[in-house]
Amino acid sequence: MRWLGLFPILASIVACVLGFLCIFAGSQPDVMEDYDLINVNTSQMLQNLIDLNPTPSNEGSDGLLSGLLSNVTDRVTGWIDDKIDAGITDLTEELGINDFYSVHMMDYCTGSYGPNSVPNATLLESDFDKNVTECSNRTASFSFDLADILEETLNKSGIDISLDDLRFPDELQNGLDALAGLFQAAFILFCIGIALSFFAMIFPLWFIISSGRGVGRGRVAALVNLVIAMLAFLAYGIASAITTTLIVKGTNVINKYGENIGIEAKQGAKFLGISWAATGLMFLSAIIWCGGCIVGRRRRTQVVKEG
Repeated sequence: MRWLGLFPILASIVACVLGFLCIFAGSQPDVMEDYDLINVNTSQMLQNLIDLNPTPSNEGSDGLLSGLLSNVTDRVTGWIDDKIDAGITDLTEELGINDFYSVHMMDYCTGSYGPNSVPNATLLESDFDKNVTECSNRTASFSFDLADILEETLNKSGIDISLDDLRFPDELQNGLDALAGLFQAAFILFCIGIALSFFAMIFPLWFIISSGRGVGRGRVAALVNLVIAMLAFLAYGIASAITTTLIVKGTNVINKYGENIGIEAKQGAKFLGISWAATGLMFLSAIIWCGGCIVGRRRRTQVVKEG
């Protein structure tokens, strides 16, 4: 019984580490960049500014002439498309708009895809390298303002182009602004969960020592640890639920209003994995302490009867 506390101690240690990873992932370019909340792909942002879909009106022509015209049109269109793509790529570089923006708990990171191509509807992001160039300053009051980030980038470029010229929809940023409070709420709850899981590592030592000095004191220690573990479980659980809502709704907003200008978003599955893992570990710790309380009560009852 004395060593029952070792199992929740280990669970609390891992949960505490995972909590730190949740809030510090992406704090630097090489620090768990893949563990983002949302990854915003802006590599195709300027493609939709030009809609080139010429269709030859050759109905009524004979098959040979129709096929010849179609072949010539395809070749010319392909050549023009290549030139336009190259020009858009050059313009994107001059404007300073990066290929992606990864949203984290306290900051965002940005960079480009490599080596040459970029993810789109037919090419998966996993097929390309993400070259992170920089991350913003970390702040506890962080919320993702894509419009402000792009506007600042355009201003630095020195080119007289605004978000209105790029047809950036106001509804996109308005939707993200509505989620700003979720960032702060999740951050606070993760910090509370980290603090409680830390205490959940320390207080079991009292349980291990107390269980050798009397059944009553061991049961009280188990009860205290149960309360701490349950509070940590609730903090992590609510924080994970909030971030899940943030990720799902944020991704939906970006994909809904950004589709027409070539912006798309992907949910951060890895972040949710470590967040809910921390929640599950603290739940396991609470279950073990609950068992310790029950066993301790039975032992106390048995001692009273024998006495």
